[in-house]
Amino acid sequence: ECEAADYFDEKVSDFFSDCKIKFKEDNIDEKILVWLQGESDSQLGYDLYLEQLSKLHKKCKNLGFTKFFMIRVGYWGDDKILDIMRAQEDFCKTNDDAYMLTRVCSFMKFYGTNEQIYKCNIPNEFMYCRDSFYGFDNQHINEKGFKIIAEYAVPNILRILLDNENPILETEIVKI
Repeated sequence: ECEAADYFDEKVSDFFSDCKIKFKEDNIDEKILVWLQGESDSQLGYDLYLEQLSKLHKKCKNLGFTKFFMIRVGYWGDDKILDIMRAQEDFCKTNDDAYMLTRVCSFMKFYGTNEQIYKCNIPNEFMYCRDSFYGFDNQHINEKGFKIIAEYAVPNILRILLDNENPILETEIVKI
């Protein structure tokens, strides 16, 4: 784990140094980490996940990141993921430089599961956003899903960076 953290530090530092040289005419004061968790870490539970997320946030701030943008984790077949979603929401509410960009990743239907974690039926736009719906043996978000994530995240990115306003999030449909 330490090797991965050291490698991350080195790559981020090198990237920021290269940007100072390649974009010396541009304002590069704003440095943003966009976090879309690929693994759910549902086994960690709320408290430990929040602690780990806080450590990552601190590390990123020490490296020079100025904002932490989050795309809420998707549902991965284990209801314990609801604690992770809640931790991510709470993290963004309690850190002034952390912003939830969108919740829609967690609205995307997980092939073969019941929908008891939802307050209502999943809207049609969030159907077929995973490879599993097209015969692949995985639940990864597909191109349609990533386009939907971008469609919801980009207006909030602009709201935050250009208008200095808070994001406007989708109505919650997950029972977190």
